[in-house]
Amino acid sequence: MPSLCLYKEHRKTLTFLCITLYDTAVSLSSNKHQNNFMNLTKTLLQSFKPPRQPNYPFLKPAVLSRQELLEVCIYPNLYHHDNDFHGENNHSLQGDCFHGDYLNGGHIHGSHLHGTMRPRINLLLSLQLLKIILDTSISGTTIAKSIERDHIFPIMLCLASFINESIVLWDGTVECVNREDVKELSKTLLQILCKTLNEKWMESDNEGIQWLMFKVRSFHWSVELYLRFLLADYLSNKDAAAQFSVSHFLNTKWNTTYLKLDCLENVLAFLQCCQISPIIAEIQLQSILHHDTNDGLLVALVRALVQLLPQCTQPEWSNITKILGKLLERKKIHVPLSAKFICALPLIDFKEYAVQLGISSLFLMIFELLGSKSCPWSHATGIWKHTVKCYVNVMKELLGNIQDCSSTDQAKGFLIGQLFCHNLEVMGYIPESVKGQLFVLTLEIMSMLEELTEKTLKEIFFATKQDRIFQKLVLRMTDGDDKSTLRQKLKTINIIL
Repeated sequence: MPSLCLYKEHRKTLTFLCITLYDTAVSLSSNKHQNNFMNLTKTLLQSFKPPRQPNYPFLKPAVLSRQELLEVCIYPNLYHHDNDFHGENNHSLQGDCFHGDYLNGGHIHGSHLHGTMRPRINLLLSLQLLKIILDTSISGTTIAKSIERDHIFPIMLCLASFINESIVLWDGTVECVNREDVKELSKTLLQILCKTLNEKWMESDNEGIQWLMFKVRSFHWSVELYLRFLLADYLSNKDAAAQFSVSHFLNTKWNTTYLKLDCLENVLAFLQCCQISPIIAEIQLQSILHHDTNDGLLVALVRALVQLLPQCTQPEWSNITKILGKLLERKKIHVPLSAKFICALPLIDFKEYAVQLGISSLFLMIFELLGSKSCPWSHATGIWKHTVKCYVNVMKELLGNIQDCSSTDQAKGFLIGQLFCHNLEVMGYIPESVKGQLFVLTLEIMSMLEELTEKTLKEIFFATKQDRIFQKLVLRMTDGDDKSTLRQKLKTINIIL
């Protein structure tokens, strides 16, 4: 088998194994096939002991060459997919990134392999293969040995360009790749490459960093900010607050002296900083803490979130949710509770739950606007699926925090009941085709209520009359299996409809 894998038709041609892997990669038809392919590639990149010789003292070298895998399955695809994103004449990546051997010479020229036009490998798969090579625990060697030093910065530029293109995940067109996954994987790969630079710094890297930062000036300012964050140790300005100040990138009065917190543009820029990194978010938060706020901040915040959240990946949703929690915790914004979900207030201290209730109420306001007819993507199924998925995951985190808090069961029950009401209300704003995930979350919330004792539930419903709210919300739902299921769940906690 190893001999067959290393077979070459001619001295300068590719190995039979690499050609076979390429042909397989371009024809993968399902996630299962892709996962099997990734596992096979990991195995082929590892050193091994000869079969049936467990006591053999040495490891045989991997049968798959990392360099060959890079040249055939990764480098050409990074360049070509970058051209798909930006156009042939933008950024001149062909000249800047991969010279000679990779695009203009030998048997590898663009999407040509052995002189035959071949289909391209999926971009996400190419990035996943690159991650396998960069992962030293898998490759068994240093990244510096796997990738030539002068290719690190061009690769970083390609990755930055993918992030730049994914600032807007949904633009109304049919997507040929999953931009959310490409964006997050590109960020991960950039972090690994920057860590490589940190571990083995060379004087020539200064020139590479200056070249990279010059190239990304034409990208969205948040991409440049992200790279400055990753490469902060090697840039001339060591002051973190100045390095990551959005005033460096925007033509707005965003600084500690002139800060208009009711300006949509400023608040949107603040949130875009927060989605990049929790560290940058904390730096930007300090600017707000020194200023008085008013209701204008909440209005601008909701309008900005309506624009931004549908274009954010799941980790970015988490980053933004954390900063919203800190704004609520430090009383920089106040989100009023909706009176239609409360008949009476229980005798509990709401300070402990202000953050969870505030975030849930804020999301309710956002979905009300997203579901309005004036929203440009109110009928776009793809963006709704993505947005609802991210919302459900954030709400699960909130519910987990509620369960972990050391408060009375009565207080927990009231809070869970409020989130149940908010969730049912959100279901009324979203299209019917994407309600499945949200309905499952609603059932999970009901299960949390069922775990409370009967005595606790009676105390909650007697004090707050929440059972009446539950009945009205469920009865308002369209008849169907979901409504029948919820009616049955409510019966189990003695709310008979």
